[in-house]
Amino acid sequence: MTDKVPFRVQPMLATLVPQPFDRPGWVYEEKFDGFRMLTYKEGSSVSLLSRDGKDRTQTYSNIAAAIAKLPDRTLLLDGEVVAFDNRRVSRFQLLQEARSLMRS
Repeated sequence: MTDKVPFRVQPMLATLVPQPFDRPGWVYEEKFDGFRMLTYKEGSSVSLLSRDGKDRTQTYSNIAAAIAKLPDRTLLLDGEVVAFDNRRVSRFQLLQEARSLMRS
């Protein structure tokens, strides 16, 4: 058995609609204000890839470390890296500030 995810995907992109809907067979998520990321866990290796395919694993090493602790040997996660304010609203500016603190 291999620890490799047997395929690579492109991130799903948000689609703007005028109002929320609920239809059988459809799944949707709230659009957060952050960075779209594909995360592959393959054995003990975790990589976070941005929408344009850049490796962001070191930028978000705390996220990679948390995913590495998950019990599954292989995972593919398509999601958003976000920062929330004290009212639990995603704020892109907070995410940018956190990234600049990590670089200094």
